[in-house]
This record gives sequence, structure tokens and C-alpha cells, in this order.
Amino acid sequence: MSWLGTAVSHAAWPFIQPTDPALDEGRTPEELAGRGWFNTSGGEDSPCLLYVRNTANTGWIPVLGYAPPAATLTLTAPNGGEAWAVGSTHNITWTSTYLTGTVELHYSTDGGTTWTAIATGETDDGTYAWTVPNAVGANVKVRVRSTTNNSVFDASDAAFTITAGFTPAELTTLKAWYKAEAITGLSSGGAVASWPDSGPLGRTLTQATAGKKPSWVTNAINSTMPAVRFDGNDWLASASFTAESQPVTYYLVVKRTDVAATRVLLDGISSTRQVIYFEQTNGHGHINAGSDLASSGDTGDGSWAIIAATFDGASSALRKDGAVLVTGDAGASQITGYTLGARYDDTLHFLGDVAEVVIDAAAYDARVRAYLAGRYGL
Repeated sequence: MSWLGTAVSHAAWPFIQPTDPALDEGRTPEELAGRGWFNTSGGEDSPCLLYVRNTANTGWIPVLGYAPPAATLTLTAPNGGEAWAVGSTHNITWTSTYLTGTVELHYSTDGGTTWTAIATGETDDGTYAWTVPNAVGANVKVRVRSTTNNSVFDASDAAFTITAGFTPAELTTLKAWYKAEAITGLSSGGAVASWPDSGPLGRTLTQATAGKKPSWVTNAINSTMPAVRFDGNDWLASASFTAESQPVTYYLVVKRTDVAATRVLLDGISSTRQVIYFEQTNGHGHINAGSDLASSGDTGDGSWAIIAATFDGASSALRKDGAVLVTGDAGASQITGYTLGARYDDTLHFLGDVAEVVIDAAAYDARVRAYLAGRYGL
């Protein structure tokens, strides 16, 4: 280290001091003209200032300032041009330098004007597995941002596309498909007399009795999607149809809000049944088509979940959010209609919300679960 001085009558020496105010007078410098000793007790990349003064202690002169490098984030995927399907899972990736703390992730469907949260408080490890939501569009971007410093961020360089991907309409064995958003003409809290079937067979669910109608509620799931709310006295049922053989799988997006009593989620319309119900107190899920098959854990724990019940004789199974809870023999009964929200005889009523139901005359299909997970962020 060297410097120039004019009209200096004493030797000068340098000192690097973290931040500034109280200089470390406890350290004695070497009094060598043009050379000196210094320390940086603040540690690597600490902000500091370099001062020079003469040995007569007539004053410090700051000659150089230093600040650590600025933190950066660079999004590497998706960075424009990709086509990701609703319900599929892709890695959001990024790199960072000099960043401390966690990051948050958002996506935009309008090219970056508005943003929707994907995740917050994520470890800055450069990757996040994202299940693509039901936000079909061609002007989508993703952003990664420092949780503690919102000025440090990066977004996709160009827009990418979220495609519709798989939907239950592609199922060749689809028997019924109920979406709360398909119910029209009601304000939030309105009584549901009819839940239309979006499938090919027109198996609409209805309720004619005023005191037995569930209600339609907006913003019930993820603050954006509607649901049908059952208050412990309500139910809906289809008209009868010709008995259909197994296998059949029921997929339901559901939130159970009570464990004080045994509650039936779905049943047939007669004592010949395929029933899905939750056991009193412990919340264990059961399926029964002539033989009872029970899970060992709480299937309806008060949060939104995707319940899938497959009736297929000895290969029957109950799943929650894709995980198998129990497999075995649930019996071979066939049904001739659907009751949603109660047992077939108007007892053991369900208490909670249902956003969507897919009924497929086939074994379990992971594509349906992925579709529902993408739509509802589950």
C-alpha cells in the first residue's frame, strides 16, 4: 500500500476500520513512510473505510471506501418459451450470489403486471418443484425474490405458456363430473337445488326439499374457487340408472369440518351401496361395497384434500392426496345412483365442503389426481 503527500512533516500510516466512527486506537502501526499496517476486524466483505494520518496524530484523512458486492438472483427456468401443462410438476431454478436469507416465488399470468404467490420462506438452494396451477395462458412468467430485500429479484426473460393438459373429459369411462363452478345463477350462500353433471351422461344431482339443500359458497378454496357446503342436514342425489359393474373410482376435493359423529360423504341411492364415510371421533376413512375397509389414520382432518376411493373387489383402495391409506376387499356391490352428503336413507349427513367430484368406471388414474391438484393447489 502506498500514497503521496505534500507538506507532510511526519511519517504517515494507513488504517482500515470497519464502518468508521471509533477508530481502533489500541493498535500501534508501523511508522514507516509510504508503508503501513492495517486490520479489518469486521470480517470478510464487511463495509469499511481506509484512513491515512501522520504520526503526529494531527488528523485522519479518509482515502478509500469499500462495500461488499451486491446480492443477485438470476432465474434460469422457466425463462421463456416453455409449455407446461396444468397439474404437471416442473422445477423452477435460479442462481444467487452474496444472498443471505430465504427467497419467495411468484407467478404472473399477465406478463408481470400482477403476481400470485407460489411459495415463501424457501431455502435459497436454487430449485423448487412446482405443480402448475390451473392458470391457462400464454403470457406467464415466474419471479424469484429475496424475502428480506425486495429489490433483489429476477423474473422470466420472456413469457411461457400454461396449457390445459389432461382433464376428466378425456376419460373414456367417465360416469359423472361435478364442479362447483358449473353451478350458475346463485350468490354466495344460495341454496343448491341442482348440481349439473359436466360429464357425458347428464347425471345431475338434485334436491327439492328446501331444508335439505346445501349452499353454494364463493372463494371457499384457495380464496378463489367455489364449493358446495353441506351443513350436517343437506344432501343431493342423482336419478336412478342401470347398475354398473366395478371397478369404479370416486375422486372428491373435500374439506371435512366435523369429527363429532360418523359422516357419510357419498353413497348409492339404496341399500345396495358403494359408500365413503368418516368414522366418529377418530376420523378414519371407510369404504364399503358389502365389506368394510377402514384406514388406520384420519382421512378428513379439517383441511382440503383429494380423497380417492376405488371399488374393485379385493383390489379396492382408499387414497388421500395420492397416498394409499388402505387396500383390500371392500365387496362387490353395484349401485344405481349417487347420494352426495348423506347416507342413502337421509341419515349420517356430511358436514363440510365439496369443490369437485369425478366418477370414473375404471381403476385409479393418477392423471385425475394431478388434474385436481393443479386446479386447487393441493
